[in-house]
Amino acid sequence: MYKEELSIISQAILNEIEGYEFYRLAAAQATSEGTRAAFTELANEELKHADYLKVLWQKLTDGGEMKVEDIILSGIEIPSP
Repeated sequence: MYKEELSIISQAILNEIEGYEFYRLAAAQATSEGTRAAFTELANEELKHADYLKVLWQKLTDGGEMKVEDIILSGIEIPSP
């Protein structure tokens, strides 16, 4: 199995989810519609990145579906971002 690769992908997915949450919160606090729209777009981009990485995870695990809980429960060592 590709334990090192899965660890890297796991970290990347978590980073994308953290980025999504950051931009989502920034959008909620924005005072202008333009700023809110920009942060919302950035949040959506982070989700696209996470989806891409999930597909990569599936390819490395012979089609296994991946959820964030799977990363945490997999036993793969994930360093803090």
